[in-house]
Amino acid sequence: MATSERLFAVMVSVAMLVAGAGCGVGAGLGVDLSDTQGSVQIADSRGLLAFVNDQGLVTREMLDDECALRADAASNIVVHRDGRDGLAGSDDDDLFNSLAELDAVKQVGPETLRSLYLCAAAHDYLFADRRGLLDFVNDPAGADVDTLDGRCALRSDSARNIVAHRDGPDGRPGTADDNPFDDLAELDGVEMVGLSSLGQLYLCADDLGYVLDWLPPGTDQAQVVGTLGEVEPGLREVILEDLALRAAQLADPTAGSPVVFAQAISYLSGGRQVGYEVRFVQQLVGDDTGARLWILFLLDADYLVKDTSTEITSGGVSP
Repeated sequence: MATSERLFAVMVSVAMLVAGAGCGVGAGLGVDLSDTQGSVQIADSRGLLAFVNDQGLVTREMLDDECALRADAASNIVVHRDGRDGLAGSDDDDLFNSLAELDAVKQVGPETLRSLYLCAAAHDYLFADRRGLLDFVNDPAGADVDTLDGRCALRSDSARNIVAHRDGPDGRPGTADDNPFDDLAELDGVEMVGLSSLGQLYLCADDLGYVLDWLPPGTDQAQVVGTLGEVEPGLREVILEDLALRAAQLADPTAGSPVVFAQAISYLSGGRQVGYEVRFVQQLVGDDTGARLWILFLLDADYLVKDTSTEITSGGVSP
């Protein structure tokens, strides 16, 4: 996330979250606000923009009724996005590229942005690179209590609860009772972890290099899956029949470990598929830093390989 976007992060009163116009999005849609400390930060502007730009889902009626926006704000947002003809996917569409552009729409301000952010959270549009986020919180070397409390600016109790869950009853990482986080729901289920904590963790993971921070031109959303079974059938066939062979050829033959599938990332723009990234990883055996060789393939929407690269990381960090 760009620095300008971070500086644009909006802080709003929790009183507004439950007393705002309409149905009270936070409570009505089950967004966890238990850790807000009096405010909510728009930590994932890219996820918010992906939500607003989804022309197949987000309509005037949805923004007005479900997201509790003023009717004029809802109408102005859709008119800006869909253009003068009012048709999605036509030549005059003007999708939102920044929070500043969204905020500049008439009748849109901090309260509207807050409502949109909560609605995006409720519809699962936030924190696209969840594998990177989980890699971060599951890394004892990178996500200890001091880092979570200090650099990541979490509540102290939230930081302690996350580490206690991950490291198990004995409080020591790398032992038999460890309980690393398998998905975002498990992390969100920790006491005093909710939308605010997840946002802070995502920003911190991005700063520390765990979260994907590059997208193809025009991309407004990235969807990450970590198992082959979750990959769409067409891409899975390409991975098994082509990319796995290429990855094996690029692997380090002296490493003494196999190269395996790690992630597939789908890139979208305005709800349309624009490309993919497929990642393979090989553990470099005998390296005390936990070094890993990553082999990355960038594909277009037709599964054609456009770029291939390799990168070595250490300490459990993803490229």
